[in-house]
Amino acid sequence: MIAKDFCLGMCAIVVTGCAANITPLATGGSKADGVVVMSYRLGVFRKAVIDYDATLAIAIDKCQKWGYESAEAFGGATRECKGVSDYGGDGEPSCTNHLYEITYQCLDTPTGDTTNGVD
Repeated sequence: MIAKDFCLGMCAIVVTGCAANITPLATGGSKADGVVVMSYRLGVFRKAVIDYDATLAIAIDKCQKWGYESAEAFGGATRECKGVSDYGGDGEPSCTNHLYEITYQCLDTPTGDTTNGVD
C-alpha cells in the first residue's frame, strides 16, 4: 500500500512537473519611454505560479521612483530560449531554459521632469 501511494505520488510529480512560485524582477526598462521590463527564468519541466500582484507592485514602485503615478501590464509575456540541450530525444536540440519577460507601461506624465528623459 505504501509503495503504491509512493508510486502514485511520484507519477503525479513527473506528469505535472515542479511548480515554482515566482515574482519576476525588474531587469530593464526606460524612464524616458515609461517602460519597466520584469523577467524570470524557468527550466524545462517546471511550471510557474506567477505572483502578478507583487510583480505589478514592483513595476509601480519603479515607475513612481521615475515620477510616474502608476503602471499596468503592456501586452503579454515574451519567451526566449536561453539554454539548449542535444538530448531532445528526436535528434533535434531542445530548449532547457527559457527567459520570460513582461513589459509594464508607466502611467501619467512624469511630474517636474526637466531632464528630457536623460537619466
